[in-house]
Amino acid sequence: MRLLAVNPSPSPEGCHPVPPPPGAFAAGYCNFDREEAQLTWFLTQVDYVFIGVALLLIGLGAYSLISGRDFLPASIQRLLRNAPATSRDQRMQGLATALGGLGALLVATELHFILPAQPTSHPSPDLAGAIIFTAALTCFVCSGVLSMSLLRIDRRRGTVASG
Repeated sequence: MRLLAVNPSPSPEGCHPVPPPPGAFAAGYCNFDREEAQLTWFLTQVDYVFIGVALLLIGLGAYSLISGRDFLPASIQRLLRNAPATSRDQRMQGLATALGGLGALLVATELHFILPAQPTSHPSPDLAGAIIFTAALTCFVCSGVLSMSLLRIDRRRGTVASG
């Protein structure tokens, strides 16, 4: 029983030269309908899961940002050692979670457009991709800086500390 069905491509197997797009040095199209197609299909499915997790992080972070409450259930909160000290810190933690989710969503959507293109060759760099990855990196850095600047209360010792 085969888990992954392979639909053959209308073009023959192997690498074929393609006229290069403007601004590119060379181009080629490689058509391999076996392992590479299955790997691309698998990576695309993993990317869908990654997009779902990123959207969940954005939603949970927005909930925490708007309400000022933690999005985790109380039973899980009790197991955590540190918690945000004030409602403002909780809102900032929600903002950091949403920014991290936005960065993950940007990376996932960019990868979603790169993956199916040509699995055996490297995609040519473009300005839009560079801008998207720069925005994602900015989101990740801002999320980390926000998370480290929060005041947290240690539930075991009852002390407040930053980061």
